[in-house]
This record gives sequence, structure tokens and C-alpha cells, in this order.
Amino acid sequence: MTITRWMPVIAAVGAVALWARGEEPRASTRLVPLPAGDRAATAYRGSGSCSATACHGSINAQSENTHVLRNEHTTWLSDDAHSRAYQVLFDVRSQRIVRNLAGGAEGYKPAHEDARCLACHATPRPAELFARTAWLDSDGVGCESCHGPAGRWIGPHTTQDWQNAAWSEKEKLGMWNTEDLASRSKVCVGCHVGASPTSESAGRDVNHDLIAAGHPRLNFELSAFLANMPPHWVEKGKNGSRETRQAAPDFPVRAWAVGRLSQLEATLALTKERAQTTAGNPAVWPEFTEYGCFSCHHDLRDQAWRRRLDPGRKTAGAPAWNGRLLANDLERILSLDATPDLQGALASIRGLTGPLEALSPRQDVPGAGLGEVAGKLARAARQASQRPFNAAEVKRLIDLIEANRNDSSWDEAAARYLALVPLYQSWVALAPEAAAQQQQLNERLDALRESLGFPHALDSPSNFDPASAGATGHAPTTWLERQKAGLLASILDDARAPDRSPSVQNHSSAR
Repeated sequence: MTITRWMPVIAAVGAVALWARGEEPRASTRLVPLPAGDRAATAYRGSGSCSATACHGSINAQSENTHVLRNEHTTWLSDDAHSRAYQVLFDVRSQRIVRNLAGGAEGYKPAHEDARCLACHATPRPAELFARTAWLDSDGVGCESCHGPAGRWIGPHTTQDWQNAAWSEKEKLGMWNTEDLASRSKVCVGCHVGASPTSESAGRDVNHDLIAAGHPRLNFELSAFLANMPPHWVEKGKNGSRETRQAAPDFPVRAWAVGRLSQLEATLALTKERAQTTAGNPAVWPEFTEYGCFSCHHDLRDQAWRRRLDPGRKTAGAPAWNGRLLANDLERILSLDATPDLQGALASIRGLTGPLEALSPRQDVPGAGLGEVAGKLARAARQASQRPFNAAEVKRLIDLIEANRNDSSWDEAAARYLALVPLYQSWVALAPEAAAQQQQLNERLDALRESLGFPHALDSPSNFDPASAGATGHAPTTWLERQKAGLLASILDDARAPDRSPSVQNHSSAR
């Protein structure tokens, strides 16, 4: 073979080498408009496009002279459950879910072809693109699920100019700003809470039909998820250190505040979508996932605590709306920042609670004004992602949560734990002089964690008594109590099943 015949191969290898080193010729980074018919489908490049050793596919992290770790793709592929999101659709459980959804009818689509499953178990994208980009499904929840379709930015982001570019310029090319907690949380809640269909992605909704068929119930809390995920990134946010690759001491509480605001925004948007799409069909309203599971699923024997109404609820026997728990946390955040956006959002949400918690929840209420409320919450989340939290503010939040404890359900006790864990972690980092008080809180968290445990062989709580949730000085004595305490560690800290109820991190990691 002559050298002439090898020239195209040599040229191609040279181009790949330059691209991998981040030295792509400037001319090749210019945006060349794609043909109109192909533009949408070719916007996605797949996670394999990030896997070069000199890019993000190295075995070991690069610790010096680089703004990236270089092993991001490797960490995601080997340790992150998101990379296996599509593969689980072939499991026995997934097959059983779609079979149950079909009600025994023949000819139903398998889970790995069902649009309801692919909406979250593959890279989210417009519904009309799924058939044209089926090759992308095997990535699971891949790189472009969180960083945006890479078709226009994959070349430019390897250049030196990219590092100095403003995020507004990067976003014009389709990259999403995951360094910003508010933007990152908005991406997460799209699947872990749910999302209405948009021009960018199909609708995503784990409704009661899916849960009744066997799908795990969704439980999301941003700070817990971030703590449980194997990180393939460096938290370089406000007050963090790029040099030591350490997040700021107040990062856990900031993640909690931003996550709760984003979750509330997504919850309200989904409530509005569900009410509108089922209008005129009372047989599918209310949507039961809007409410606490244990409002209906509990023992038939009388339990005194079930007769006790929490403040604001007027009708015994009516289910508790999930937005109430989020509104409680919004009120706590409001104690630090009494902004008009937060005040207006809380007033609107409190106005929704009564009609949605009636024995016959009103279907016409969620539509009016929720778009404006969502905008207020989005602005508040952006503000919270940028503000620092000091030790006094963190302690004030802890005191508010503990002083106003009125758990009337397992969900409320779990929400209290999920709030106190990141607050405890930030308090330890910000106020080492308060070690004695922190140890006392740590003991209360241990007790609360034990009370939330699931009994042996069950995947939901049983015999839960909120009156004793978090009581100090109680050690598990009976066999059942010991099982609850021991099993909780394996359930709450299971990063490989982040949607398993509940998704709670182990607060002891901050000791």
C-alpha cells in the first residue's frame, strides 16, 4: 500500500488527536448550520463522544493543571446508576410493570420500547425524536441528559476560549449550566419529580397507575441525592475552592434550599398539567400521587395519631396534599429571606391546599395563577443558589424545624430528617465551637432515623408512630426494632437505587 492511500487515514488520526488534546483548529469550531431536516436529530452525539482518554474517559482523575478531572465518563459509566437506567427496563420487575399496566392484554410494548419508560430511563428529548434517535437509548441517562444536546458545543468546548466564555454564551450553543445549583436542580426534578411535555422533551409522569403496577414511588431531595451520587464533578460554587476541590461549608444547606424550591415548582407544574389533561374526566381525578400514600394505605385498626389533624387541615379523613410538606419548608426559607417572590408564592400555595385537600378535591383550582407562582419560585431558587448561609442562619433553621415539629405522617417525619441532615452538616462545618450542641442534634437524628426504618421484609413503614419519632434516649430493644434500625442503613443509603423510598443520606458522614 502506498503512502498516498494512507493519507486520508493519517489526516483523520491527526484531527482526532488535536480534538482530544483540546487544540482543535479554530476554523473547525465555527458553527456550520445543519440541514433543517436533520438539525434536531443530529443535536445529540451520545455519551460515547465524551469517552476519549484525553477527554473524560481516563481511568484515574487528573489532579493538577486542569479544570476537569478527565475521568468523568468513567465514573458515570462504572459507578453511577444513571448509566444503567435503560438496562433496568429489561429486568423482571420492569417486565411485570408493563404487563400490569396492560391489564393482561396481549401485544403490549416491552418496557424498553414503552414511551412512558423511555421518557426518564433514556436521555430526555422531544417525543418525535425517540424513534429517529433510538441508538441513544442504550446510554441510559447519559451525559446529554444533564449537560444538554452536544451537537453544537462539543467542538467549541475543547478550546481554550471556552473556559473564559460566559455561561450565557455557552447556553446559546445548548450547554446547560450545571455549575449553578438552581439550573442543576431543575434538570434533576424533570425526572425525579416529573415534567409536562415541552418542545425540548416528552412528558414525564410517574402517576398512580405506574406505582400501582409496581414502579417505585418517587422521593427526591437534592442535597441527599448529590451526597449519595458518585461525583464526577468538582463543586466550585460560591465560596468553594477550585484548588482543594472542596465545596463551600454552606453547600449542603444551600442545596437543600434550592432543591426544595425547585421541587415545589415542579410539583405545582405537574399538578396543573394533571388537572388540565384530565379535565372532564372525573374518573381519573384526583391523581393519587398528589397525596401521601399512607393516607389510604394503612392498617384498618384504629390509631390515635391518625385522628389528629395537623394545623391548617380541617377535614378528618381527607388525604394530605404533598405540596403542603414543601410549603412548610418554603415558610422556613422565608424566615431568612422575606422576599416578595417567596411571600407571594407561599400565599398562593396555601390557597391551593384547602381545595386540594377536600374530600372531593377541586379540579379547577390548580390552573389559575400557577404559572406566575412557578416564576416566583424559579427566581427564588436562583437567588438561593447564589447567597451564602452563615452559622447563625443555619442554626435558626434547625431551631424552627425542631420547635414546630408536628409530624402527622411518616412522610412528614422523613421530610424533617431530610431537612435536618444538610443543616447539621453545614452547621458542623461553619461552627466547630458548637460541637456539644451538634452532638446532641446528631443523637436526635440517630433516633429519628431509627424511627423511620422499615420492618423486616417490608419496603414501607409499619407501626410508625409520629409521636415517638426522633425521641432521644431510646435504643432498639425488641427484635422488630433492631430489624428496623439495621435495615434502614441499607435502604436509606442505597445510592444505586436513588428513587427507593426514602431517598435519605446518612448524616453521620459529616461527623
